[in-house]
Formats: sequence, structure tokens, C-alpha cells
Amino acid sequence: MLDRDPNHEPNHDPNREPHPVEECIAAAAPGLLACLLEQIAQGALLLDAQGIILRANTPAAYLLDCKAAELTGQPLAACLGASHRASVETLLVAGAGTTPVTLQPAPGRGQTTLLHLRPLPLPIAGTLRLALFDERIASDVLQTESLSQAIFHHAAVALLVCNPQGRIQRVNDAAVALLGSGLLFRNLESACPLRMESTGTALDWATLRATPGAGTVILDRATDRTPLKLRLHCTDLGEAHAECRYLLTLYEDGTAAPDHIRSAQHAAQQTLVASEARLRTAQAFAHVANWELDIATSTVLVSEEWFRIWGQEPGAVSPVAVFRETVHPDDRERVTTALQRTMHGVGDYHEEYRILRPDGEERILVSRGRLLRDVAGRPLCVFGVVQDITEQSRAQRELLQQKDLLDAVVHSIPDTLIIADAQRHIIMANPGLEQLFGYTPRQMIGQSTALLYEDVADYEQQGQVRCHLAESIQTNRPYVVHYRRCDGSTFPGETVGTAIHDRQGRFLGFLSLIRDVSERWQHQEKLELWETALASITEGVLITDARQNILSINRAFTDITGYTDAEVCGQTPRLLRSGRHDTLFYQRMWHDINRIGHWRGEIWNRRKDGDLYPNWLTINAIRGPDRQVRYYVGVFSDLTAIRRSQAQVEHLTHYDPLTDLPNRLLLMSRLRHALRRAGNEAVAVLFIDLDHFARLNESLGQHNGDRLLVCIAERWLENLPSTVTLARVSADDFVAVLEDPEDAEAALAIAESLLVQTCEPLLLDTSAPITITASIGIALYPQDATDAEALIRNAENALQCAKKAGRNRACLYDTRHSADAIERFRVENALRLALSGDEFFLDYQPQIELAGGRMIGVEALIRWRHNGVVMPPGRFIPVAEGCDLIESLGRWVLESACHQARIWLDQGQPLRVAVNVSSGQVVSGALARDVGIVLARSGLPPAWLELELVESTLIEQPDAAASALRTLKALGVSLALDDFGTGYSSLGYLKHYPFDVLKIDRLFIGNLERDPADAAIVRAIIDLAHTLGMRVLAEGVETAEQLRFLARHGCDLVQGFLLSRPMSPARIAALRQQEPDLGALLGEPPLSTGQGQGENT
Repeated sequence: MLDRDPNHEPNHDPNREPHPVEECIAAAAPGLLACLLEQIAQGALLLDAQGIILRANTPAAYLLDCKAAELTGQPLAACLGASHRASVETLLVAGAGTTPVTLQPAPGRGQTTLLHLRPLPLPIAGTLRLALFDERIASDVLQTESLSQAIFHHAAVALLVCNPQGRIQRVNDAAVALLGSGLLFRNLESACPLRMESTGTALDWATLRATPGAGTVILDRATDRTPLKLRLHCTDLGEAHAECRYLLTLYEDGTAAPDHIRSAQHAAQQTLVASEARLRTAQAFAHVANWELDIATSTVLVSEEWFRIWGQEPGAVSPVAVFRETVHPDDRERVTTALQRTMHGVGDYHEEYRILRPDGEERILVSRGRLLRDVAGRPLCVFGVVQDITEQSRAQRELLQQKDLLDAVVHSIPDTLIIADAQRHIIMANPGLEQLFGYTPRQMIGQSTALLYEDVADYEQQGQVRCHLAESIQTNRPYVVHYRRCDGSTFPGETVGTAIHDRQGRFLGFLSLIRDVSERWQHQEKLELWETALASITEGVLITDARQNILSINRAFTDITGYTDAEVCGQTPRLLRSGRHDTLFYQRMWHDINRIGHWRGEIWNRRKDGDLYPNWLTINAIRGPDRQVRYYVGVFSDLTAIRRSQAQVEHLTHYDPLTDLPNRLLLMSRLRHALRRAGNEAVAVLFIDLDHFARLNESLGQHNGDRLLVCIAERWLENLPSTVTLARVSADDFVAVLEDPEDAEAALAIAESLLVQTCEPLLLDTSAPITITASIGIALYPQDATDAEALIRNAENALQCAKKAGRNRACLYDTRHSADAIERFRVENALRLALSGDEFFLDYQPQIELAGGRMIGVEALIRWRHNGVVMPPGRFIPVAEGCDLIESLGRWVLESACHQARIWLDQGQPLRVAVNVSSGQVVSGALARDVGIVLARSGLPPAWLELELVESTLIEQPDAAASALRTLKALGVSLALDDFGTGYSSLGYLKHYPFDVLKIDRLFIGNLERDPADAAIVRAIIDLAHTLGMRVLAEGVETAEQLRFLARHGCDLVQGFLLSRPMSPARIAALRQQEPDLGALLGEPPLSTGQGQGENT
């Protein structure tokens, strides 16, 4: 039973009487057992050894869609349906401690739940077990269900609910009264055979289902087989109700009138018979018979009830023989001995014994007798009574079993149970008290329940506990109180109270069931936190079930798609499909999700208003403990703004903002493409310069100068073939690319037409028309040059010839290549010898952080001292790249730079060293290996090395570059993209390569003061880099105006002659002692760019 060891209490009296509450608990054990089961929030079933349900609480009945009383006596497996029967029977055989069974309750009765078994630790219970469902049912749901059950069961007409096979699943009280008991789980045809009134034929289930509605049937009463006319109505509740599909309504439609005359004739006779039977009834009701044993004759006289107790016909047999033969063999000697003692005058006769009736039934009797004497004191007879106490004995035994069963259940429930008297002193508690509070039940016996509360004084003063308890007793709803453990820690406890009354209804105390809800509250707080987080993030989130039905979305989902929660919940994500992806795309996506559990990529979807938009989507499959997919979670971001920004940046990068003509970057790309496509066919490059434009621009003003450039460009475009590329490469310089001209004369003819068009007067915001001329230089592929840069250069040289010749004319390039070829051959041979000698050295150009004016790094620049003269890199690097020397040269630079950086680090003056890497080194695949070896040899931490790659490497060899960059990034080195903007490619590669620094080419920096287009491009590059999380370094800074422009627009790092020329390591160390004064250069204190965080750039 509940732990109660008052020996621990100082004032314990070992001879004290039992507490009245304890007596009431012992007497009311069955009721308390039912009460305890009801207080358990989970569904709970008490099962015997064969899995038969002995008791069930309301949550269990709710989950099983049945009344608790109807479950009693039913096999558990039969109540759960065919799909669960085998697994539940296996669980019953295996017993407690085995893996629980997963159950799907009746439709609308909650989520999937688990069924556990717990053994009950008591000898009399044998193999009784407690079955607990995992799912807890809310009290308001149960109240609603109880109301529905009450309406059903108290209906005035007979109601039966059948499954599709005609098995009776539920009946109400009126049905039992009309049709008798024992209807549940029987087929309708056998439980209540009905006949059609019209035909007299039996009404089978198939016919009843096929003809729904009302009709008249005949039922033969089971008691006297008299016919009863009934109205029958069958209602199909629909497929959603599965096992409770059909509702049958039965009510009387009138029967033959009773024979009143015959009843009146027999009324007097029945009354007389009843009067005569009252005496016998009274004796039979008490199961008491009298007997008298004559000592002299050994004969026994008995009353008629005596024969009924012994199961014999009155007068048919001798009472002595019956007594001798029917007393249980195990009791016979004891009973005979006791009777003989009484016959000899030794005490009264009082024995309890068993008898075996002729039908084999065992009964329990108690017999009392007293010896009667005559006036002389001689024994006459023994007079006595005998009573059949079988039912009382069984009831008492069941009461003891129920009491022990209550004890077992109390010890098995996972919550803390406390029983207190009316003054709130604890008199009983289960082991859960120690588990939850740290007090043993012995310590708390006799103590006030107030000791368990967090703030004793506050609760005592306000009476909150009493109010909560009284409300819980009345409503059976839990309340939450903050409790205190013995170690001082507190926790929120959900409590349910039940009052205990004696037989007269007087309040004696209460029973409290306490459950720690800390974990539930923490879980709820986490859920609320996640809900807040989901509502706050800018990415759209949607959650679906395993069938892809949308369960939940966040606010960003609505902001992006336009769909609200009510519009999409229950739908599938297919309503977002754009139609731009084929079936194969989705098949591959779901193949990845099912195989590796996630997918991420770019996808086009459709908003509610029909607009298509790109988004970056990540889908993850969420699996349960059984490894089956339970949910899918999709997180996506709208790429529309990024794409728009990229498109704007790309346009600014490749088009002139004034004339909208291709700029130098796009020109070079198209020219290279034209050369690759031409093969042996001719390609002509026309370099066009407007004569004296600078002077005209100063006199007319920049506005009119810009209009003139636009008008001239439009005039040229109107007259040039559509296959010609016309580009603006600087303020008044243009380049036209002609593919497949017939000869040089054809190119000259087009150039002459451009000159004529240029000379035509223009009407601007001036008083008179404006006239301007142009000069054109022409270079032809393949005779003048075989690469784009050389063609442009040679065409520009031809332009200079045209200007020297008087302007307003076109000149062809005059090739003089022999001297250049000889020089190239000489440099290559000298390079091969220099690699084996000691002719190379490194200078270092400082890289300055604009935010703080500090030197945080240097760029390593190779120098070649040949024959006592230092040769600039532009003379020999192109030669090395054109032969097989660039990798060896690059390896030497890398090793020397890392060695020097390690020296600075050891001197306490750490500097990150940037080393240029050629495309040949990247493509060869040996770069990462070389970097790893050099870092290991020099001992330089990877964070102090930065590798610079030119943009053309990523464009020409994207796969090799991507692989090399990933490997290098894994080593820990920093990566920089050099000469950004000098090539033509999609800006999309920037987000796919792990660059840390973006270097703006000196080509854009040099014209910042003069060319608004270059200024716009620089601003766009800075914004783009910061958006992608990269820092920006501008190279070639030579004027204070350039520096101020870069500082104003958030550039992070600068390098150039304005700050420092390349210098030796020794001079770098000295320069660290005196940082450059950026304030003086800027004319103000150093500006904070907002992007300069630390030196890891």
C-alpha cells in the first residue's frame, strides 16, 4: 500500500488507532483505484493475464472510441482493430520492458501513440499489468466527448452503431432495455434477428445496407418470443467513420393490446401467493436456515431454506447424510470435532467451512449452535443456524484484492501521489514523493503539505493552494503550483485533487497527484522561441508532412509568395510551380532528398499574382525514430533583388553608362571570340578618336559634350552593319570590330564612311550647329596581329599615325614584327639561365587599410637583375607565360615570399604577403601541393599568405580553378581576385568561388577623376564585394583625389605609388615604424569604411 511509516515521527504512538482517512481508503479501495486511473493523463488500462480489460479510464476510452464500461471484460487486442491485433498480442506475450507498440487511434482521436506495459508488483495480482498510452488527452476534449457520450446513451430511442461488416460497435441504454444485454461486438443478425413486416423474411445485413432509411420490422422477444413491431432507420455516416459507419435507430410502432380481463382475474391469486411466499423469501433473502440436533436420537430437523443452501430438494434426503457427504474433505474433521465438543458441553459451536453441492459448486457457510439442557441439566439438543456467506466472503476477498491492486497501481504510476487529512497533514505517499521532492514518505508523514510549496508564507496568507485544490476537486482539472524540493530547488508542478469522504459523505481529506512540468514548459518555451525566430527571419519557411501537405509557413513565406497560411495549409508545394522546370528536374531533386536527406539549389517559382521569381531553396527530410520520413522542411530566399543588382552591375561593368555601347571589357571579350571564330578569315579593328574633343568639351560644357558623344555614337550605329561591334573605350575613343571584311580596302571604305558621318553638323543646345572630325587607325587579323590585345594596340598605333598625318583620316597599321620576335627569343633564353643563377629578387609594395591607416600586408613583386639592369616584370612575365617557365618562376616567388613573411612574424612585425599566381600554375593542378610544401618548410601559418588569381583563369578554366580554390581554402590561406573587371564573364562565379578580397584593376582607378563611367564601375564593384562578404583593395592609387574617392565610397584597402613604391624587405621593416599619414593625404582624419575588421584580409 502507500508508504506510511510513522516510526519516523517523534510523537508516534505504536498503539494508535488507524486514521479515519486510512479506514476510508481501505473501504473505498475500488473507488480510489478507479479515481487514480482517471487522474492519469494518458490512456490507462488494467489487464489480466489473458489481456482482458479489467478497468479503463476516460482517456483510454476516448482513444479507443468506446465507453469505459463497454471496454470492461473485452480483450485488448479485439478493441484495437485487425491491423494492430497481431502486434498487441505479441506485446502481451512478451510482457513489460519490451518495445512498445505504435498505434493509430480512431479517426479524429489524436496522433499516433505508443502502448507500453508495466507489471504490477503484488502477489495477488499475479500477471496483472497496467497498459499506458503515450498520448495525453486534454480535459476539455474529454469533457466534450463525455457530453457526446451522455447524449448518445440517454437518447429515448434505441441506438446501435455498426461497422461495414455489420458488427455492433456501440449501443445506448435504450437499446439494451429493448433488445437485452450482450449486444456488443456481435453481428447484428445474430444479436437481434429481425423480420420484414411485409414479407416475413429475415432481414440480413446486406439488404439493410442496400436499403437505407426507415422501415417496419418485427422482433421476436428473447424472453417470451412474442412479436414486437419496431420502426428501423439506418444512416450511413460516411467512409471517414471506418469502424463506426452505420447508425441504426429502433423504436416501438405499437403492439397487440394486453388482456386486461385475464390480468384482473389473476390479480387476487397472485397477491395471495405473494403473501404466502413472504416468509420463505425473508429467510431465503438472508440465506439463513435453522437446524436442531437431537442428542438422544442423533436426528436432525432443518428448515426448508437449509435444503436450498445445500442445493437439495426439500425432504428428498437425510440432512445428516447430506451434511456428512457435502462438507469439504479439508474442513470435515475440524467441523465434526467442533460439533462434538459443543454436544459435550464444551463451548458454543461456531465454525466457517465449505461444502460441495451436487452440481459441483463450492459454497462457504458459517454455522453457530448452542447446547440446550432439560430442567435437570441433561443435554437435550444443539440448536443452531447456518448462513451462506459465499457472496460476502468473495466480496471481502475481492475488496482485499482491490486494496492490494490499488497499492500496486499507486506504486506503478509515474507521478507523485499524496493523501492528506482535512487539516492538510500528509498521512500517505507513494515512492514518487522521493523521486520528485527528495523527501522519503516516512519523513513527510504527519507534516503539512505547505512544506512542499515554494513560498509557504505567501500561499498560506492568500489561500491560493486551497482555492486551486477546491477548484480542481470540483472540475477535475489540473492546476500548476511552484513546489520546493528538499535541496531548495523549485519546479512547476501540475496537480489534480480528489476529495475523500466517509460513508456518510463527510469530508475527511484529499488525494493529490503531482507531475513535474518543467520539461514540458522548457519544451514549450523552445517552441515559442523557434516560432519567434521563424517569424523573424527573412527566408521563407514551409513545413509539410510526409505526403507533402503543407502544415505550416512563416511570415516571410507570405511576404515572398503572397500566399497566406489559410491559403496554403493542406495544399502541396505544387501550387508554387513556375512551369520552367521539366519532370526530370523534379525527379532528380527528389532522388537526392530520398537518398541523402536534403537538396539545395536554384529554382523558379510562381507568386500568387502570377509573377515568376528565382529563389535559392534548401529542402531537408526529417525522419522519426523508425527512420521513416515524418516531415519535409523547405527554406528559400528570393533572388530577385540579387539578380537585379547583378544585372545592373554586369551592365555597368560591360557597357558605357553614357552611350550604352560596349566598354573595353566587353569589346575585348567579343574581339577574342571573333578571332577564335574567324580561323583564317580576316578581322578588322578600327580605333576611332574624335579630334580635339577635350577642347570642344571645355568650350561647350560637359552636358553638350556628353550629348555630342551620344549623337555621334547613334549616327555610327545607324550606318554600320549589325554584325559590327562598336565600343567606347575612353572619353572620346571608340573601337569598331569588323568580322570578315573582304580586304583592307573594304575596312578602309567603312572607316571613310564613318569619317563622313562624323563631319555632318550636329544641333546641340548651342546657337549654331557643331561640326567635329575623327581620326581612325586600322589593324587587320591575322597579318597585323593574332591576339586581341595586339590588334587593339596596333590599331591605336595606326591611329597615332593618322593624327600625325593631319587628323580626319584613316590609316592602316604598318607591320614591323621582326625586331619584336628577336627580342622575345633573347629574353626567353636569358630567363632559363636566370632560373639557375641568383638574378631574381622580390620587392614588396605595402597594402594600407583605409579604416586605420595601418600597413596590414604587402604584395610580393618579382624583379630581374639582368646584366646589371633591373628588368620590369612586363618585359619578361609574358615571355615566361608563353613558354614552360612560369611554374618554376612562380614556385620560386612563393617560397621566397613565405620565407620573408616568416622572418617578419618572428620579429614581431607580422604582415600578410600576397603572391600572384599565374593561370598555368592553377591549371597544372600542382598549386595546392606546392603551397602546402612551402608552408611546411617555412613554418608560416597559412593565415599570413594570400594568393592572387587573375579573372581570366576563372573564365578560361572554371572547373580546374574551382577545384584548386577549394583545396587552397581548405589549407587556410586567403584568396584574392586580381584585375577584377578586366575580363568579360558572368558575375555569378563570384558567389561560387571562396574569395576573400576583390582587387580593382588600376585601369579603373586611373580615370576616376576624369571618367564618370569608371567612377560608377568602381562604386558598383565596392558595393557588390561588400554584399558578397569580401573586402576591396584598389591598386594603382597615385593621386590624393583617387584616395579620397575610394575612402568616401567604402574601399577597404589601397596600394599605389601615392602611398609607397615597391621596396626591399629592410625598407618595409623600417616603414612599419612610421605608418603613412593618410589624414594628410585625405585632408581629414582617416575614414571608417565599415568593412575593416582586423587583419585577416
